[in-house]
Amino acid sequence: MHITDLHIDRFGIWRDLTLPLVGPGLNVLYGPNEAGKSTLMRFVKSALYGGIPPRAEADPPAPGSDEGRLIASGSLSLVHDGEAFVVKRQLDAAGRGRVDVLGPGDEKIPPELLDELLHGTSEAVFDRVFAVDLYELQELATLDHEELAGHVYGLSLGTRGRRLLAAADDLRRQREAILSRDGRSGRLARLLEKEHAVLTELRSLPDLPSVRSELAAKREKIDSEIGALKRRRSDLQLELRGRKFLERVHPTWKQVRTYTNDLAKLPQDRDLPADGLKQLDGLEREQEAITRNRDGKRREAEDAKRKVEALGPLPEIVRAEPAVRAMLGMRDWLKENSAARDAAAEAKSKATEAARKTRGTLGPEWTDAKLASVDTTPQAQLALLDAARAYRVAVGRRSDLRRKYRRLQHVSNKREAIIQERVERLGRHPEAAAAELRQRLSSIEQMTELKARETALDHRGKALRQRLDQFAETLEIPPWVSFVLAIFAIGGAIFAVLGLITGVTTNVIAGIAYLLLGLTCGSLAFKLKNHFEVALQETAERVRDERRAEDVELRKTREEIARLSGAAGPAPAANSVSNIIPLSAARRTAATATESMRDAVKEFADLDDLVTSQDRLRKLRKTLTAMRARLRKVQQTVEAARQEWCQTLIRVGLSETLDVEGSLATWQQLAQAASSGQAAAPAAREHAILESTLRTFVAQLEAMGRRINVPGEANRPLELLAKWEQELEAALKRVAGRKQHIEAYKRAKLEARKLDGRIKELGRERTALLAAAGVKSRADYARRLRAAEERHELEELLLLAQSELESLASAEPELAIVEEDLHAFRADENAETLRKLSHEQDTLEAKLESALERRGNLARQLDELAADDRATTLRRQKARLDAVLERMTQRLLAVSLAERAAEQARAAYERDRQPPVLTAASDAMARLTRNRYTRIWAPLGERTLRVDDDHGRTFAVEQLSGGTREQLFLALRLGLVRHAAERGVQLPLILDDVLVNFDQLRTEAAFETLRDFADEGRQVLFFTCHLHLAHLAENRGIPPIWLPGHQPPMQQRLAG
Repeated sequence: MHITDLHIDRFGIWRDLTLPLVGPGLNVLYGPNEAGKSTLMRFVKSALYGGIPPRAEADPPAPGSDEGRLIASGSLSLVHDGEAFVVKRQLDAAGRGRVDVLGPGDEKIPPELLDELLHGTSEAVFDRVFAVDLYELQELATLDHEELAGHVYGLSLGTRGRRLLAAADDLRRQREAILSRDGRSGRLARLLEKEHAVLTELRSLPDLPSVRSELAAKREKIDSEIGALKRRRSDLQLELRGRKFLERVHPTWKQVRTYTNDLAKLPQDRDLPADGLKQLDGLEREQEAITRNRDGKRREAEDAKRKVEALGPLPEIVRAEPAVRAMLGMRDWLKENSAARDAAAEAKSKATEAARKTRGTLGPEWTDAKLASVDTTPQAQLALLDAARAYRVAVGRRSDLRRKYRRLQHVSNKREAIIQERVERLGRHPEAAAAELRQRLSSIEQMTELKARETALDHRGKALRQRLDQFAETLEIPPWVSFVLAIFAIGGAIFAVLGLITGVTTNVIAGIAYLLLGLTCGSLAFKLKNHFEVALQETAERVRDERRAEDVELRKTREEIARLSGAAGPAPAANSVSNIIPLSAARRTAATATESMRDAVKEFADLDDLVTSQDRLRKLRKTLTAMRARLRKVQQTVEAARQEWCQTLIRVGLSETLDVEGSLATWQQLAQAASSGQAAAPAAREHAILESTLRTFVAQLEAMGRRINVPGEANRPLELLAKWEQELEAALKRVAGRKQHIEAYKRAKLEARKLDGRIKELGRERTALLAAAGVKSRADYARRLRAAEERHELEELLLLAQSELESLASAEPELAIVEEDLHAFRADENAETLRKLSHEQDTLEAKLESALERRGNLARQLDELAADDRATTLRRQKARLDAVLERMTQRLLAVSLAERAAEQARAAYERDRQPPVLTAASDAMARLTRNRYTRIWAPLGERTLRVDDDHGRTFAVEQLSGGTREQLFLALRLGLVRHAAERGVQLPLILDDVLVNFDQLRTEAAFETLRDFADEGRQVLFFTCHLHLAHLAENRGIPPIWLPGHQPPMQQRLAG
């Protein structure tokens, strides 16, 4: 399938576009950036598959939703299997719409046929393979689509491939298990480490007898030390136990004694209400809290009063705040006027200096009167510039026309000389020479035909002579026939004579029979000879007549050849031997005639070129005549412009001259002199006004400063105003603080009066509660209540203490403590003694533990020495390790060899069983890189690609340069398209500026590859915004298709 015509009603930026395309072959479509190339590619995709069309700037969205409104429509004209189809599609903003498919004869066919035209190619495959832009070309991930990955990477391994892959993986795992590639892990590495440890341990074994005696002496010494330590530990434990028991009992005994004495001191009393004290406490707490709060409020009022008094009266600057604010608001005005004053002073100085310098640059002839007579107004400048521009344009047009006229005149003279030389060399008029050459060509063609006829007649004559010779041989009966017939006749006669002589009837009959047979055969042969001789003689006579007719025709042909070639004399006889021309000579004659015809055709082409050159020369002369007329008109325009220029100079007060630049420069200097002289006075007036205004403002500042009592330098008004602003802000903050303190004083005084009333009310409630309890004060009430509670509590505590003392005494029945020990007990002394004893015990335990550990170590060492067979064991271990190491080394060697063989088999399988897509892509890659990279392949079972160069080196995709990767991805697309074509999928390949990153050599190689790829019967649409690619296609004989409005000038196309 290929596209023959593309028509867009509206799609993106395109409107009413009809673009015819070449059928199978390379179509190069040129347009600069933003010309709509990508939109055309999207239109082809949308026409085939639908989708949301782009919205052009001319199609703003309508208010609300524009679903259902058609915003794109167009059609594609296709040719599929020699039949024409048209696909029309209309789309709305949501990508919906209608598709119509018209078959041969504009017959409307079901839209489902479009899928058959596309051979079931999905939109995703079309995007990734058949419609490729630069971004998709640079991304290898676009080929990971599920419909493409199997074709690219050959993911279907087959039984042998899966076995090879599994074998290689299994062997690699076996080798890694034996020994890793870095040699640091694996069974073999662990065995080597074990062997090294065994050897090290063998070398480190000690002398056993001396070690055993030394260890026994050390054990006896440690045993005596352990006995002494254990005895001392028993004494310490007993003493610590007694002191700790005394420490536990003494507090409880002391409590019992104290509780008993306290109970004896307390009097007996009646019960009091339990919640009375609680009520008193609540009233007192509330009264105390309110009193604290009242005192706090009074202090807050006093603090606020002191702060107000400390702030003092309002500052003067606050009273004059509006006036100060007004002056602060004039700071920007002050800055602007100060800057304007300084600028005016500087402008006045510059204007005075410029006027002086400008007057100095003018010559002495420019007096004030003459300078005043010059018109330096903008209108004069505009008139002068217009006249200068018109004069320059006219002179420039005249110069361009003269230069073009001289160039064309030179070309005309050169062509005329060449044509004259060719005519003189020809010696006659070209038309006469052409007529003569046409006649000569006709004669040569006729002679060629006659030569061919002569050769044919010659061959026919030879064939007739051969037939006559054959007839002469055929008329004679062969000698063997006469010989056989004679034998039969003679034999029969002999048999007949013998029969007569012998009188045997049988022999006579047989002889007669043979005799009759011989006579019969002889007579039959004679009659047959006569019959065939007559027929052959008639045939031979007809052949002789044909030969004579052929000889006559041959003689006429040679006479015509001689006449045409200008030979004199009659032609030789047709039947003479000298008249028979050899075949080689006839061929040489035909070759000579062909060469003559070629020379004549060449001369005729030269004459035709000469006539064409004469026509071009006549057209060129007409052009020169027209240019001379234009030159005269342009000269008149120049004269008019020159006169206007001179008159303009006189009007503005300058002298006449054709020096445009000099006159403009002189007028500019005069204008500057006049303007500089005039600019000084306004600048001086402005400076005086500004200076007076600023002095008035400074005087007002001084008066305001005295009023608000803020001193400062009035000659620096901006700094003074900044100081006033700071003083005013500080004063306003103080005023705000004074107001806050006054409000706080009022609030505190009011709250304090309220709290005094509540305190008095709580006092009345307390007095009523005490009177009800029969006491005068809370202390009496609390004392009576506390005594009762204390007695009850002491009784309970005494019972608990006595119970605890009995429990402690029963816990240590072996220890007896007397009353004197309890009276003499001192807690601090006992604690110090316990600390010392505990420390001594800890030290003793540590020593005993260390001694026991050392003894255990010595006993273990002695036991180990007694049963030490490490040397023998280590030697046996080393022997076993050596045997295992030997077997493991052999296993490693076998696995490595097998792995190498598997890798070789895998490499061979990868080399021979690559997918057809990669085979086709390898051919394309070799052409694109001019055989630098010759093969593209995919490792077995992996989704990666490798590329081999001409030196046999292999590179991953990531190792290639950017340009080479783009060549690789382009080759993959070409391979996929070729593979699809083998499966019957014939779709156009659309490329959008995919060669933009290629250099000149890569671009030429890619272009040749695409052209040859398209010449195989495929259609390639190549969009580009680079003009040199369009010219490259034009130089390769492929006329580019210029998008509407972007066709380059004719001279550029010819130059390309």
